[in-house]
Parts: sequence; C-alpha cells; structure tokens
Amino acid sequence: MDVVKSRMQADNLSNPKYKGVVDCLLKSYQEEGRSIFMKGMWVTVLRAFPTNATTFAVFQLCLETCQDFSRLVFPEV
Repeated sequence: MDVVKSRMQADNLSNPKYKGVVDCLLKSYQEEGRSIFMKGMWVTVLRAFPTNATTFAVFQLCLETCQDFSRLVFPEV
C-alpha cells in the first residue's frame, strides 16, 4: 500500500493519472504486476526494526521503574 500512497501523493493535481485509490491500485497491478506491491518493503522493515526495538526498550524501562516505585509506596502488597 506504500506504493499506492506514494503514487497518489505524487500524482499531478491539474492532470491526475489516477481517479482514486482503487484506480491507482488496479492500474499499478495491470502495468507492473503484483510484485509492485512489494517494492520498497525491505526499506520499510529495516526502518521499523530500530524504532520498534527502541519503543520496546523504553516501555520495559518505564514498567520496571513503575514497579520499583510501587514497591516503595506499597511495601506489603
């Protein structure tokens, strides 16, 4: 879907090639085959990996900090 989104954003407003998202999807498939939808997938995966790893690490750190604070405030629980 990134390909369709990119093509829709880059389309000329005064003389559009695509009538809408479905039209763009169908024309892309007809002109270039189904492999067009995998174009750029590795870049997306490589970009997402460090972002998600950082988010997970920060979440774990916050969770541990909250648990430590909870033990200080409520030691008997």
